Amino acid sequence: MKKSYKLYLLTFLLWIFVAILANLKLYSMLNVHYVPPLLKISWIMCILLLNYFWLFSCYHTVSFFISFFQPKPKNYDKSKSLKECPPVAVLYTTKNDFVYECAKTCVNLDYPSYHLFICDDSTDESIKQIIDQFWLQHRHQCTIIRRHNNSGFKAGNLNNALRNIDLKYRYIIIADHDSILPSNFIQSALKYFETNSRLAFVQAVHRGTICCHSTFSADLSIGVDCLWEYLNLKNRFGLVPCFGHGVIIRRELLDKVGGFPEIVSEDLGLTAIFREAGYFGIIANDIVCGEGPPANLNQFRRRYEKWIVGMLEFSKTFLIRFLQSNKISFVEKIDLMFHCLNLINIIPLFLFIVIINIFIPIVYGQVEQLTIESELFKIIKQLNIISIQHLFTGSDSTFLRILVIAAIIAPLLYFNKHFLVHPIRTIRHIAISFACFCSIIIPCIITMMIFFFTGIPYYRATGDFKEDRLWECSKTSSWWVNFHVGKGYSLFAECICCIGLLWCAFQTANLFLLSFTLGALMGPIYTFLNWDNKIFFFFKYLPFSLLILQLIMISMPMLGYTGIFSHLVVIHF
Repeated sequence: MKKSYKLYLLTFLLWIFVAILANLKLYSMLNVHYVPPLLKISWIMCILLLNYFWLFSCYHTVSFFISFFQPKPKNYDKSKSLKECPPVAVLYTTKNDFVYECAKTCVNLDYPSYHLFICDDSTDESIKQIIDQFWLQHRHQCTIIRRHNNSGFKAGNLNNALRNIDLKYRYIIIADHDSILPSNFIQSALKYFETNSRLAFVQAVHRGTICCHSTFSADLSIGVDCLWEYLNLKNRFGLVPCFGHGVIIRRELLDKVGGFPEIVSEDLGLTAIFREAGYFGIIANDIVCGEGPPANLNQFRRRYEKWIVGMLEFSKTFLIRFLQSNKISFVEKIDLMFHCLNLINIIPLFLFIVIINIFIPIVYGQVEQLTIESELFKIIKQLNIISIQHLFTGSDSTFLRILVIAAIIAPLLYFNKHFLVHPIRTIRHIAISFACFCSIIIPCIITMMIFFFTGIPYYRATGDFKEDRLWECSKTSSWWVNFHVGKGYSLFAECICCIGLLWCAFQTANLFLLSFTLGALMGPIYTFLNWDNKIFFFFKYLPFSLLILQLIMISMPMLGYTGIFSHLVVIHF
């Protein structure tokens, strides 16, 4: 399928335009007064990081506007019958996270020839009993496949199932524990395969559902809707990924490429292998599945850790050969690079926070009595970069102010439709999401450091309720396991970092650093507290509220107010 270069061409053109205008201002600071060498290097690093963040902001902005000019996707006539009805296998994967309501949808499909295979990696006997009871109720439509070990992660589970099911099943559907399949899933998806023999998989779009009657899941469900409304751009402008759930795969081609690659991000690996072999996938906008966000903050953080580790392992194993393949378009290679970099944006973001909000003020600032009237201006003056204050108080600073605010707002453009319909719910989702993403930055950086040192990927199922209780340190596993998200050593390291960040935030009277730190504290706090805790109810919204206050302070000089100076800050969600 031919890809268009327009999205990324417009993105880079906009980015170059923004960078030229902004950098003329930012680099001019270095020529105003004498600047110590280390301070100059630090400021140049901040400028480079700002340009990096602006690149992604331009991408989000262009994606948002280009979506309005997208031609209506081609959907196949639902009334048209299939030429044939080949047998289809539905593989429902679970590990201590079986959801009866979701599994039920896998046996209620409107298709004459299919069978459900529950690929059960559960270690909890009570969960196994629930699965066995489900099988007793649907024994004619359902088979349980279990194995003696959990090697190969989810991919190992799926490959084990493929070895144990009949070759007559020509198509494979993958469903996660929280997947809700529509009754017309198979009928609608198979019509796409009839048009092209090189089509390897059809990926359904998803809508958020409330998982396990969880308030946390309900708060984040709107994010699933917003994400999938714009992923269909990849059909025309990027690499169509297999998301590992709500997807149907042509088994013949799956066998040709050797099955699922047994890595943490088996879906991304399978996408790359298919493209290297000359096959492709498509996102079907007329097939809508349900997907439950994580049931609590622990699961949210665990899922993001899995994405980080999976991306690092994928990059180590498949990325170079993917970029070198002559069967893959340049646009798809750029799109994959954006996807990989987007997952590790927490590294440049944390580095920027440390340099601009901690290192420069603490090392070069002269802290006096903490008052709004004196200390903020004193610190800036002692930094020998007083031109920062000029940039944000003069009339010629309007462009930079607009740029800073636009960069923060750009990722939120995806919520425009939902904001018009459900403004309060959308604002609540954005506020909670900001705090949740702050909570994953420190532990995920620790996780990345562990992977770089050990080279060993560590996988935990997102919905595994047993992992929600395992915050204690393990005495039988390797030492580095205890530094993963939600484990004892990791929680201790988070608390130590947050104490240091709080001290810096109060010493420099920095609202953004305070908002980030309070968000980071949510991880350790909600490891032990229920999300619905009434005493800490306000805490979920406090980080975002401080960020909004920071934005107001940045924008005030544009309205004629030139009082309190706020640190230059750009955050990318």
